[in-house]
Parts: sequence; C-alpha cells; structure tokens
Amino acid sequence: MKKFIFPILLAIGLISCEQKRFKDSTLDESIESIAIESTLKQTNKQFIHKSHIDGEVKDVLKSTLNIEKSVIDLGGYITTSKINSELKSKTIEPISADSAKEIKIFKTVAEIHVNVPQIYLSQFLANVNAEIEYLNTRVIEATDITYQGQELSLDEKRLIQTQKKLDTVNIPNKNKQRLIKQQDHIQYNLDHTKLAQAILSDKIKFSTVSINLIGKDTFQENIVPNTDHYQLYNNNHLFYRLKTAFVSGWIILQTIIVTLCYLWPIVILALIGFIIYKKYKNKLEKVNKMSK
Repeated sequence: MKKFIFPILLAIGLISCEQKRFKDSTLDESIESIAIESTLKQTNKQFIHKSHIDGEVKDVLKSTLNIEKSVIDLGGYITTSKINSELKSKTIEPISADSAKEIKIFKTVAEIHVNVPQIYLSQFLANVNAEIEYLNTRVIEATDITYQGQELSLDEKRLIQTQKKLDTVNIPNKNKQRLIKQQDHIQYNLDHTKLAQAILSDKIKFSTVSINLIGKDTFQENIVPNTDHYQLYNNNHLFYRLKTAFVSGWIILQTIIVTLCYLWPIVILALIGFIIYKKYKNKLEKVNKMSK
C-alpha cells in the first residue's frame, strides 16, 4: 500500500502546480485585457493604442526570439529589434608565463519595437509578461482620435464637392489656366487628406509596443595569452626571469599553506594522541615509582 501512496501524492502535487500556473497565466492575460477592453468596447469612438514594457528576463536572446515569433503569429510586424551587451568590468589575471585568465562581467539588453493588431494587443502583452521575471515599467496609452478622423472625413467631402463645382464651371479661355491651378491645388489637398486618413486608419488597426529587456549580470572566463609577460620578456629578460621566479615561488608557498589547511584534522588528531600519550606515560611512570 505504501508503494502507491508516494506516486499518488506526487501526481496530486504536479496537478496542483499546473493548475496554479494556468491560473497565474489567466490572471496575467485578464489584467492586460481590462485596460484594453475598456477602450475596445467604446464602439462610437476610435483609439490609438501604445504600450511600453520594461523588465528583467532570464535569457535576453531567447525571450527576444519568443517575442518576435509571437508578433509574427498574431499578424503583426517588427520595426526594431536590437540586442547589445554592456561590458561592466574586465580583468586579466596571469596564471602562468604563457597564459592569463580573462574575466568579464557583462549585461545583455534588448530594445524591441513592434506593431500588433489592436484586437490581439492584450494577448501579445500577456505573452511578453510570460517572459519577464521582474517588471520595472508597464505603460498602456489609449489616445482618442475620434474627432480627428471625423475632421479628415469632412475635409475630404468638402474638397470633393469643391472639385465637382469647379468641373461644372464655364469660364473664358483666358481664365482656364487659373482654373487648372485651382483644380490641381484641390487635388493636392484631397490626396493628402486621403493619405492622412490611411495613416490614421493604420495606427488604429495596429498598436505600437516598445519593449526593453534587461538580462542579469553574466560572468565569463577565458584563457588568453599572457601578453604582459611577453612584453616584459622582450624588454628585460633578467627582470622577467626574476619576476617569474617570485610569482612561481609565491604560488608554491600558497599551495603549501592550502595543503596544510587541508591536513588540519590530522594535525588535531596527532595533537590529541600526543596529549593522551603524555598523560599515559606520566601515569605509567608514577605506577613504576610506587611499585619500587
């Protein structure tokens, strides 16, 4: 019976963990949906959505690739994706006459700018949040451009009506050149109005998201040639040999000290044995004197 209890408890624990992960992911997505759905439900208004997320991740490159894949899967597009490594410190420690140990501490950061369909914005933000271990900043902006769109629509109608009126006007030949210029000017304004409408419509359909990913400090060790000793050898052979001898002797002394530290249990046991031996020897001498 006891053989079956442990597997059953393990299965229950795994199921509960999976349920907790599902609840957490659902909660993250619902939190993102609250801010975005509040604007999407306004059917009589139009909004431009912009979002910014800044956070720390475990693996910058892996998270960046996952986010880029999510953008493509949701029908969006990537405008900027840049990964940089910031070197925080670099030290070189000689370990022999020919080699040295190079120690680097650096941090990897990524800057991503994407456009995703507005209807999938909450889902995309939830996917980004799943990659982040520590969130620094989260911003969601919704700009109401309802009246701006209506203004462009009214401008287009007015220009079309004016263009039709000019087309029906009969004027003398000497004034036709002036009429052509007016028509060209109206057509120019009409084209720009239509272009502005197209740009505005694209901004409504696709939400802009900027993401900054910050990695943890990474430690890296490499074995490199000992250039300092090489230069020193070329400049002064005797001084190079003296310095090498001093460094090698110091390393040997360190090795001896470390080795003695490893032997401390033996030293203590030998000391205890010596004390016991001395006490036993003193008692034995006293017994011998008393017997005599």
